[in-house]
Amino acid sequence: MEKNLDERQHLVRGKIFKHTVFILGGLLLLEGLTETFFGVTFFEGEWSNLVIVMAGIMFMGSEMVLRDAFPGSEKSRLALFSLIGLTGIAAIIVGIVEFAAEGMTFVAESSLSEDAAWLFECVMLLSTSVIFFVKYLRNKNKKEED
Repeated sequence: MEKNLDERQHLVRGKIFKHTVFILGGLLLLEGLTETFFGVTFFEGEWSNLVIVMAGIMFMGSEMVLRDAFPGSEKSRLALFSLIGLTGIAAIIVGIVEFAAEGMTFVAESSLSEDAAWLFECVMLLSTSVIFFVKYLRNKNKKEED
């Protein structure tokens, strides 16, 4: 991708950031309303806010990938999403080992537990990486066909 962005790329990125802000605001509002009126949060403790922010970041990254608007060279994107994917895989393995050793709980009182939040974040990391690699391989196959 070029370092000098054209008008289309600026517009696409602007729309992506706008979508992300609306999603973050909506999720935070929903979480606040459910906690206020029903005493229920998405995840126990401060995990709710962290998971919501992480979901927004992963959504933004995925949409940038799908719209070919992610910054950086092909090599840097490949390295970044490889690292994100490996981190997600490693974290899921750690979660599974912890589950086998100590036993994890997925529900805590009126919310999902910290263990569930951890696994949810790992799945978000892994899914964003999978989206990138599917798009990367699809673009590579298109180039070879042309």
